[in-house]
Amino acid sequence: MNTRRYSRTCLSFILLAVILVVAIAIGFFILRGVSKVKVEGSSAPTVIVNSPFPSESIAVDSFFMANVIATGKNPILRIELWMDGVLLETQIPPAELGEVTTFYATASILMTEGPHMFFARAVDANGLIGQSIPISVPSKPKLSANTDEPIPTQPAEGSAQSDSETLPPSQSLTAPPSNINSPAPLPPSPPGIVISSVLEYKPIDFGSLLPILLSARPKAPTSLQAGYENCTIRLVWTDNATDETYFNIWMQALGGPAKVIATLGSRLQTGEAWYEFAAPTTGFYSFWIEAVNGLGGQSSEIAWVGVTDLTCGTATQLNIEIVELKVNGGYDRIYCYLSVEGVPEKRIPVGDGQFIPVVGGSGDVSNWTGSGNSLLLPTPLDGEVTMEGKCLGWQGGSGPDNLGVFKTSVPQTQWDGKRMGIMGAGYTLGYKILPSGSENPIGNYGYYDLTLQVPYDLEVEVGKSSSLAEQYNLNQKPTLRWKWDGNPNDISGFTIFFNGKPFTVVGANERGHVIHLPEACGGTPKISVAANYKSNAMSIPAQPPVSLFQLECGLYIEVKFEKIRFGCLDDGDTPVIPFIPVDCESGSFSASDTIESYYYIYANGQMKENSADLTTGTDYYFQNLGAGNSDTFLVPIAEPSNRNQPPMLRFGLHMKDSDPWYDADDHICAIGEELSMSYTAWSTYEEKFEPECHSRDADGKVTIKVRGFGQPPSSP
Repeated sequence: MNTRRYSRTCLSFILLAVILVVAIAIGFFILRGVSKVKVEGSSAPTVIVNSPFPSESIAVDSFFMANVIATGKNPILRIELWMDGVLLETQIPPAELGEVTTFYATASILMTEGPHMFFARAVDANGLIGQSIPISVPSKPKLSANTDEPIPTQPAEGSAQSDSETLPPSQSLTAPPSNINSPAPLPPSPPGIVISSVLEYKPIDFGSLLPILLSARPKAPTSLQAGYENCTIRLVWTDNATDETYFNIWMQALGGPAKVIATLGSRLQTGEAWYEFAAPTTGFYSFWIEAVNGLGGQSSEIAWVGVTDLTCGTATQLNIEIVELKVNGGYDRIYCYLSVEGVPEKRIPVGDGQFIPVVGGSGDVSNWTGSGNSLLLPTPLDGEVTMEGKCLGWQGGSGPDNLGVFKTSVPQTQWDGKRMGIMGAGYTLGYKILPSGSENPIGNYGYYDLTLQVPYDLEVEVGKSSSLAEQYNLNQKPTLRWKWDGNPNDISGFTIFFNGKPFTVVGANERGHVIHLPEACGGTPKISVAANYKSNAMSIPAQPPVSLFQLECGLYIEVKFEKIRFGCLDDGDTPVIPFIPVDCESGSFSASDTIESYYYIYANGQMKENSADLTTGTDYYFQNLGAGNSDTFLVPIAEPSNRNQPPMLRFGLHMKDSDPWYDADDHICAIGEELSMSYTAWSTYEEKFEPECHSRDADGKVTIKVRGFGQPPSSP
């Protein structure tokens, strides 16, 4: 009984083991089948440009033939031909051919002057994209009318169709840029996959898995734009996928190989993303963005940038070199915390328990950062390096003692390698800043996250001065203030935007920052701020942005009416002897008279008016007689079209007694000046005028200052 039960149990275990082995084997071969379907079904088309040849020169105003072939595992839906970032033509297989996995496209393209970049894209029926390597197509001078080789206006008959029996015909369409993310019709499910094996089982149909596998590949980025300014390239694109693992940034120099210059992290949302980095050396470059996950990548369209500044590529970064550390107080070791450009501060040396040794009051800074005595950072866009931090010291087993905090801003004019110093309460830190080149672009990656806390209540504060020269300086340094209710520990800082472009980055605890503008004239710049989260995400900029009104750039003349003083004033309303006037001309007047005056000052068509009570022997400053900046004119001087008629400046004062009963509408002061000189001479002109005014009821002198002003301030 027990033996029989034991035998039955053994047989059950053996049978179960066999079933498990068979199941594992079947599962192995099933997975092999799934893998095979995944690899084949998710492969993007291969695109090869047979014509034009790389760097093939083509005459201006002539046609060249573009010849492209696309092959894929899935049916080819269309081929797109692109030149200089513009979609020239879309070609689709003729309906009578049915679904084809190999498709040829040919087109006749008119050559225009200048270098060009040509590439082609193929989209298959499942929305997968293949892209050719960009090809440079330079132009050469237009063919002469007397040459034996006429300029073709249409492709030679038979030249492109001579292989029509072997090549499928193509249908040429004129179409706007296609939406590569629109749903594409899927091909019929492939037949069941027969897996050859020693184990015999029925074929399994994995066709239903194909759409699932293909949908896991990230959608391609779109709307790529490339901008170049001040040796900085900025790429902006639309992220259409939520399942990418990372982005590749591709760059190809004209005639050079394509290479990945940066790999950026993924994001959980769709929307706008950007990458900003130092420009390479002078040349012509193409860029594209690739969204990648485990099933492969999808590329954006290609955008081109021409780098024209000869200084780019040699100063893409700044090198901050620590050259000296002097320590007071007998400390034998020290460590510091340093924040550069508003990023969170870092301990130096980095590791806890590591210190900078101090011998005889001098710290050994040769390995200050753990990898030398230098720090590299991208060149700040606002032209100023901001550093802040603190140092702490140990003496034997005692410490740490706070040796003092430091904060300094270094403008671009001092990035010249000369020694500079930072002083704390107990130490002096010597450093140098030098431009440093970079072999590969190093940049900043970011994207908007609509769920993040947004700054609000933006305000711009601008200092006020009665001097327009000082006002110009003040308007170059407005202060932006904002509010933000988030947790500073969640962010790395704030980005300030100037006319929609990132301008500078400040610390997480800042709620105000002085913006050093490149100039304070021209247009109405808009300023905003966004919070930078530690995951590369950024809140949307505060809305609406604040505007800073600025006068147009150019040549201006400042006319400042400074003061007026009367040695004689006669109101004319209390004659001592009836009908015998008492006035300044006769020398008989009352020194205690008060005149209620009305006046206006003017300069080249601009006018300001006011009223004032005046007495004898007092300096009256025009700025105090009226409200605000009522004493100064800023007159634009236009460059004349006729050099024989140089720009003219006219300015003056009219003042009258507003309430005399004896002699109505008396003019007590009337002066006028005219100046004429060349346009270039105005920019350095400066002079003080003191014209005198004499009338029956007044005897006075006016002080007026005139000077050229090359760049105007914002309106004070």
